[in-house]
Amino acid sequence: MYFLQDVEGEGKACHKLGYAHYNLGTFREAIRYYEQDLALAKDQQDRSSMSRAYCNLGLAHKALGDLDSALECQKYFLATSHMTKNTAAKFVALGNIGDVLIKRSNTDEALKMFNEQLQLAKTASDKKLEGTAYGNLGGLHRLTGQFDKALGYHTQELTLFQELNDFKGECRAHGSLGNVHMALGNYSNAYRCYEEQLDRARDLKDINMESLAYGNLGITKMNMGRFDDAIGLFEQQLALLEQVRDSKMKHSKVYAD
Repeated sequence: MYFLQDVEGEGKACHKLGYAHYNLGTFREAIRYYEQDLALAKDQQDRSSMSRAYCNLGLAHKALGDLDSALECQKYFLATSHMTKNTAAKFVALGNIGDVLIKRSNTDEALKMFNEQLQLAKTASDKKLEGTAYGNLGGLHRLTGQFDKALGYHTQELTLFQELNDFKGECRAHGSLGNVHMALGNYSNAYRCYEEQLDRARDLKDINMESLAYGNLGITKMNMGRFDDAIGLFEQQLALLEQVRDSKMKHSKVYAD
């Protein structure tokens, strides 16, 4: 009797199971399936699938706090992305390495990764990637207390996403600008940024982002000493979060049925 082995299908199944466990927060199970996915990809010498598996493994290790394994996986992800000449994958890998380095408090090396991202995006003439790189650079400079530079990078991020009419990118940039103004104590400027964040979230019909924006607005009002206004904003945030919870419960019931 002969059995046909669908190794590619098996790899995809392992990937999906790993992804499901990752989203459930069961990271050790996610790692188990991602390792199977990687082993199958290596057997097939499928570099694209290897890249995907290394990326996902790195994210799962990072979620568990195993930063050495996370960094190793993301470096392999970068190496395999170079082999496949996949610009988008290289960009993601550089960003993931930067994120792990920040967790390790190695901000100088993280800065190098994000600058490499920016140069890669410019070389590829990819404005969306360029905007994302500016966002990463802005976030890093806010983290290190270099607020003027952070404002500059996030402003460039916002400008690019506005040119692209990318509401999701705009929403993220407005929120980031608000965070910098908040850190500087410029609460009026922060509030305006968060209002823009809320507007873009509404355009996107993204309830999670809307609730985040209401939370940001509420915190800003608290810092301004406007506690009654803050309560109203937090109540709106809570109402949206309850919608999200109810929606998740409804979908869970449908799948259970």
